[in-house]
Amino acid sequence: MLRPTATALLLVLAAGCTPGAPASAPVSPAPAPPPAASPAPVPDPYRPCWNRPDTEACVARTEQRLLAATAGRVRREGDRLLFQGTGRANLPLEDDRTEGARTVLHRYAGWIPEIGHHLVQLSFYEGGGWLLVDGETTNQVQVLGPPVVAPDRSRFAATSVDLEAGYDPNGIQVWSMAQGFPRLEWGVDGGSTWGASDAAWIDANTVEFTRHVNTTGDPEQTRTIRTRLVLGEDGITLRSVGR
Repeated sequence: MLRPTATALLLVLAAGCTPGAPASAPVSPAPAPPPAASPAPVPDPYRPCWNRPDTEACVARTEQRLLAATAGRVRREGDRLLFQGTGRANLPLEDDRTEGARTVLHRYAGWIPEIGHHLVQLSFYEGGGWLLVDGETTNQVQVLGPPVVAPDRSRFAATSVDLEAGYDPNGIQVWSMAQGFPRLEWGVDGGSTWGASDAAWIDANTVEFTRHVNTTGDPEQTRTIRTRLVLGEDGITLRSVGR
C-alpha cells in the first residue's frame, strides 16, 4: 500500500508541467467514441437530517426506506444491522452506545450495484466513517467516504475533509475492484493540513478531486485546488488543474 506524505504530494504537483502546443497545424482527428457514462456519485443519505429539529426521527425514516429497498438482504433488529450474504450466516453489526471511545453506531446507507457492496455509515463519539459490506461474502472494509465509481467499474475513489474540527480523517483513496473485492491501490493521508472532496472520474484511469489546503489552522485561510490524478503503467501522476 503506497501512502505518500502530504509533502511528497505537493512536491510531485509542483514538478508537473503542461506540454506546449505543436508548432504545425494539427490534423483533425477522427471522432472519438463517446466516453462511458460514470456512475452517479453515492450521496450521504443522512446529510439532509443533520440540521433538522427531528434529526433522530429523520435518520430512522431514512434508514427504514433504504432497508426496504434491499428486499430483506439487510434488516435492523434493535441495535443490530443484519446482512444476509450468499451461503453464509447473517453478519451482525452491533451498535455500542457506551459514551466515549467505544461508541459506534451503524446506519445503513444503501446498495452500490456497480461494485456489489452495501454502504454503512459509522458514527463515533467524535466524528464518523464509512464501511463497505460485500453483498455475497459479507466481508467488510472501511473507506474514507462514499465510493465514487469509475466509468468501467474497475475502481472507485473515496475522499474526506475535516480541517476545522479534525474529528474525521483527511485524504483520498483509490481502490481497485479488479479481483472482485476492494483492494487499496493508492492513498494519501493529508494529516491536519489538507483534505479532499468532490472526486469525479474523467476516464477509467483518471480522477479529479478538490484539495482543501490549510497550514494555518484558520478556516478562512483554506485554499481549494482542483487536482488531477492519473494511474498509469509507470506509476501515478498528480497535477493541479485549477482552483
